[in-house]
Amino acid sequence: MGDSPRLLVTGFKPFRGESENPSELVLPLLAAEAPDIETLVLPVEYRGAFDRLRPRLGVSDLACDRDPSVMPGVANPPVGAVLMLGQAAMATRLRLERVALNLMDTSVADEAGERWLETPIDESAPLALATRLPLREWWTRLADPEAYEISNSAGAFVCNSTYYLTLRELAERRPCPPCLFVHLPLLPTQKAARRSGAVSMELRRMHELLRPILGLLRDSQPETRRNPLSFA
Repeated sequence: MGDSPRLLVTGFKPFRGESENPSELVLPLLAAEAPDIETLVLPVEYRGAFDRLRPRLGVSDLACDRDPSVMPGVANPPVGAVLMLGQAAMATRLRLERVALNLMDTSVADEAGERWLETPIDESAPLALATRLPLREWWTRLADPEAYEISNSAGAFVCNSTYYLTLRELAERRPCPPCLFVHLPLLPTQKAARRSGAVSMELRRMHELLRPILGLLRDSQPETRRNPLSFA
């Protein structure tokens, strides 16, 4: 891989009794795209997901400034960009998530049994963080824009909390690596098992639609790598 910045792509394990999660299954397909792509599967747990992700983001310059004993890039070099994937049962297209809320609020427990209602992720942090990537411009450049939608809410479950903590962590980097969360629809097998009116998408199609997103992330200009927008 040499000195090329790492492009980290994350997905989630199955949850709530499911046997599969498209965000996990698509990772090997994306990893085969280029040698600079690394993948990581996260547990659907408020605490466990970011605990597993954080070391793979590498050591920030700020961490080195705070502690001279910390040598940059010893364990993992700083990540160049992050693409986070998750499953959304009601998604009809690939959802490009602009905003992560400082909120945990769902009646469903995570896979560790934790359930949070109207609870901030960090009481001292902004109410929301938003990626600074130009999503509307990206949307106009995609070959099949109708297969995507821009969303201003990543929910209030583990996907959202992990996105929020990642944006906050990356805000310490100089420059700030681009980061985006994308929610994927259900697989056809998941839709059949639910016997609901949910929309599904073949894994091959998800892979096809994620490839240009990877390209846009990799080609992001330095000016897009500013700190995430914060909303107090």
